[in-house]
Amino acid sequence: MAIRVRCSNCEKKIAIDEAFAGGVCRCPYCGALNTVAGGSPPAAAAPDRPERPDLPAPPGPGPAARPAAAGEHVPVARPVMIQGVVALIMLAFLLLLVAFSAVFFHQVMARDGDGGVRPEPPPVNPVTGAPKAGAQIAGLALKTPVVFVLDGGSGTGPMLDAARALVRHSILGMKPAEQFNLICALEGSTDVLSKDWVAGGTDGDGKAKAFLANRVARGASDLDQAIAQACRLKPKVIVILAGNKAPASPDAAAEAVTKADARLFSITLAAYEDVNEIMSALVAKTGGQFHSFSASELERWLGEAPPLP
Repeated sequence: MAIRVRCSNCEKKIAIDEAFAGGVCRCPYCGALNTVAGGSPPAAAAPDRPERPDLPAPPGPGPAARPAAAGEHVPVARPVMIQGVVALIMLAFLLLLVAFSAVFFHQVMARDGDGGVRPEPPPVNPVTGAPKAGAQIAGLALKTPVVFVLDGGSGTGPMLDAARALVRHSILGMKPAEQFNLICALEGSTDVLSKDWVAGGTDGDGKAKAFLANRVARGASDLDQAIAQACRLKPKVIVILAGNKAPASPDAAAEAVTKADARLFSITLAAYEDVNEIMSALVAKTGGQFHSFSASELERWLGEAPPLP
């Protein structure tokens, strides 16, 4: 058993073995000497022996401990462990409070003026992509051969120019060994750039530029037909660039892409929330990726990109 004592100097709780009751001990915190109170009361004498006269009660602890005699061994008391446990609990609580405050501040700073959560800006221009090898579009890495599907219907509207620029920047960033094709979904038809794959780079961009020239968004396009035609080309990736439009039969579109052993990427241009929800679920079924750009984002990022030839 241990006797707990409060240091008369620093007032911290310390513990000393009961064998040292009535003696002195040294505080492990400040080194002051402290008187140790008496131990348990003496046991009752055996009935066949005369009772021992009562001893005077040991003196209570005074304001200061008695001085130790010369050569006397003064044991050092042990710190009471409860103080260390409390300190650890307090430290853990402070760390949790700091972490919670950091997360809360990050979420508040990520909100835009109308209360919605604004995605963090990418570290590089997503139009031109990071300066690394490999095909990409709007910051999404692509595997080639790839088919770009542009929605030329009225739902895309003025964003068709931005879609053309995104595709051309992607083609210019490709190597000649990386191949692509291009489909434009129009009212009542779908136009295809080539019957064969086209090499990326400057030559491929020249062909895409001529193919997309003077196209105006109008009417009701058929994205389902365009996706089916892209699947027949057997690409590794199909990229859809559309405005406020989604396939009429998203489940059928996902099944067709999966049967073609391809992945579907979707880039919506200033689309509505319901369109974003449909396209996000559609690409998830094929293991693809989804990104939605606002008009202001596209305008800023295209302005930072190198001018197209």
